[in-house]
Amino acid sequence: MVFGATSFLVGQTNNVSVYTIKNFAGVLPPANPKGPNQLFLPSSVNDGPEAIVSDAKGNIYIASTLSAHVWKIDTSGNVTNVIGTGNALNPTNGKPANTQSIGIPSGLAIDAAGNLYVSDRELANSTGTGSKVWKIDTTGIVTLFAGSTSNDRYDGDGGPATQADLQGPRGLAFGPDGNLYIADSVNQRIRKVNTTTGIITTVAGSGASGSPTTAAFSGDGGPAVLARLSTPWAVAFDSFGNMYIADTGNSRIRMVAVDPATGTIDASSIITTLAGRSLTAAETATGIGAPYTASTSTAVTGVCSKPVQGTPGSVCISIGDGGVPSNALLAAPSALVLDSNNNIFVADTNDNRIREIVANPVPSGTNKSAGYSAIITVIGTGVAGNSGDGANGKAALINHPFGITIDPTSRIFFTDGFNGRTRLYDQTQGIVQGFAGWPLFNGDQAALQTLFNNPTGIAIDPTGIVYVADSGNNTIRKIDTSGNVTTIAGSAGGTGDVSSEGIPPIAAKLNNPTGLALDPTGTSLYFADTGSNRIRRIAAGQITTVAGCIYTKAAATTQTPNPALAQNCTFTADGLPATILKLNLSGATTQNDRRFSGVAVD
Repeated sequence: MVFGATSFLVGQTNNVSVYTIKNFAGVLPPANPKGPNQLFLPSSVNDGPEAIVSDAKGNIYIASTLSAHVWKIDTSGNVTNVIGTGNALNPTNGKPANTQSIGIPSGLAIDAAGNLYVSDRELANSTGTGSKVWKIDTTGIVTLFAGSTSNDRYDGDGGPATQADLQGPRGLAFGPDGNLYIADSVNQRIRKVNTTTGIITTVAGSGASGSPTTAAFSGDGGPAVLARLSTPWAVAFDSFGNMYIADTGNSRIRMVAVDPATGTIDASSIITTLAGRSLTAAETATGIGAPYTASTSTAVTGVCSKPVQGTPGSVCISIGDGGVPSNALLAAPSALVLDSNNNIFVADTNDNRIREIVANPVPSGTNKSAGYSAIITVIGTGVAGNSGDGANGKAALINHPFGITIDPTSRIFFTDGFNGRTRLYDQTQGIVQGFAGWPLFNGDQAALQTLFNNPTGIAIDPTGIVYVADSGNNTIRKIDTSGNVTTIAGSAGGTGDVSSEGIPPIAAKLNNPTGLALDPTGTSLYFADTGSNRIRRIAAGQITTVAGCIYTKAAATTQTPNPALAQNCTFTADGLPATILKLNLSGATTQNDRRFSGVAVD
């Protein structure tokens, strides 16, 4: 909330002023909820929520990547830490998991006995941290299940999983055969660990990265182990044992058929594409599949399969809904789950939707794949946002869903990644509800009805317009003299991106903006983009960096942006132009350092 103050003189002798504080902008989230369906949780629970899974009792587990924890929310709404201390380190074998660290928990799966498996996608380093799968048994003890202490690479097939190398593992799933399947994402493969023998093998992916825009995408109709995948994020199974892969980089869902002779997935299993395709030349030429940014100061954020040109707030049309899944366009699907009828629910991440690939009815006792004839949208409009709790799923706004699961009552839970929330969808009613974390961005509206998330800096121009750094929402917002709020820079849920230069501010990505200052004319607004370690300016409809490292020393003479090499700049670069100087705004590195978050203009 943003507060203002008025003063009045109460004592002529002592000239003592008394100030009355009143709310100027912002509104509190709803009071603590009824029951467990909308939990106001510690921020670390919803700090980068990614993977999510339900156990047989309906308890929900959430992997919070940024806070380096896995949390359990039981059916009564009680929250406990399963693993994680906030430090990105390996746990110690044989220790209670809730006392141990983990790096970047990214995949979750539960076996038939109730043991929890967690993938840590943090790339391995010299200490052996990361790129492993850990098992947490029902007594809470953690042990290594897959991955070695070597550097990231691909090896180990045919041997013990604990001696094999993984590289950035993400999604996990148990097949009907009882074996654990791992989306070994950076290795471009799906690996299988036989839970009886502990032996690891590759069942899909050749290791060569595929691409939907080049001939490198290949493999359909042949053995899955020869196919090219592109950063697969997730894997799931139907009741017949067929495996489905979220081939994220290729924007496809691929199916690997179960071997009818063995009842499992093996080197002879055949791969095909179930859903998703490449853009046609005509679609590429007309901009379908590209991010939609309106030409005015308020933009529709997110990536849409087909942008609707028009006024800000227009919805995006998803190409393929109602048709054959293989004709649909997906946008980096990152998770999938099947219900008891073999319908597939997909987190169509960059399209800001949850989509359903509808299974054909299969006669009881038939031992074959269900077959799929249609794809539909069940949650989301394609526009990134944070609204719609209590409303029909198709009208809700979500922002980059990363994980999805189904509980024993067939409710769908998904992590609303960039909104830092977990939400649920009641299939019977078709309604979306909040589950964990409050919405802290409800769009632009009257000041006293607008949600702010940790507002910090504030500035007022000569005409009385107020500017607020809405730090937790990664936005800069304007409150006009009529009390209306407008977002002028950044997007809620977006994160810092050093390439956001010389573009309209509303299209830029900010990272924890804090201090604000206006120049004397009120035409240039400066702010500390704390998480990006820069001082930035909004003027003449553009956003630029005025201090902080966005260029390399080698490029200093030409001032050519080179964001990928920005870390080559050092803090000792005093005397160089301000845009070459590397600042440390986001946190202290020694006891004598201080966190910088302010800016001023003389």
